[in-house]
Amino acid sequence: MTTAAEERSSLAAGFTLVELLVALLIMAMVSVMAFMAFDGILAMEQRSKHDFLAENRLQVASSIVLNDLFHLRSRPVRDQLGGQLHAYLSPSNEYAVEFSRGGLPAFRAMRGGIQRVAYRVEDGNLVRVLWQVMDRGPATEVDSQILLTDVESIDFEQLSSEGRFVRNWPPLNQLIALDRLPAMVRFRMTMNDGDEYELKVPTPGESAEVTANSGLSE
Repeated sequence: MTTAAEERSSLAAGFTLVELLVALLIMAMVSVMAFMAFDGILAMEQRSKHDFLAENRLQVASSIVLNDLFHLRSRPVRDQLGGQLHAYLSPSNEYAVEFSRGGLPAFRAMRGGIQRVAYRVEDGNLVRVLWQVMDRGPATEVDSQILLTDVESIDFEQLSSEGRFVRNWPPLNQLIALDRLPAMVRFRMTMNDGDEYELKVPTPGESAEVTANSGLSE
């Protein structure tokens, strides 16, 4: 039988080396698991924050495009050489679209609250271009704003009076008035990751003709 003195001696000896190694191994495993869980939570939070910011930037850019198109105005402009440009052009030289928009405060530089706006994709960025005056001169300044990054392409299509979307405005092989606007604009944007977004915006243009083509004409 084990005497009381022997039991006290065994307790005083403490843990054996094997027991210490097992305890250290368990603690290490628990620490690694805790670190991996914490690291996963941080990575998830960063992805969620990145996705939220990307979605927010997309919503802001889409709202600006929507607001510009919704306030189209049938106001032709003069270019640097004195020639006249249509109120709405798509495409227009290096721009995917160029048009006159209203609904702005009537500052001195924007009489009547109307401004000339254009959009293009440059180096993967969606760029909004603003002219400081409607009728341009040789030294007219242009302001550019980057609305969104990681953009592959943008495309504007216009609903004509025949009820179909066309890529060019004015429509090819048609002579139309300088102040004539499409009935609706369809805006498509393709991102570098392959995602596509689309907006359809009704405009003040040709609404009577579209209604007539729908069977309400005399």
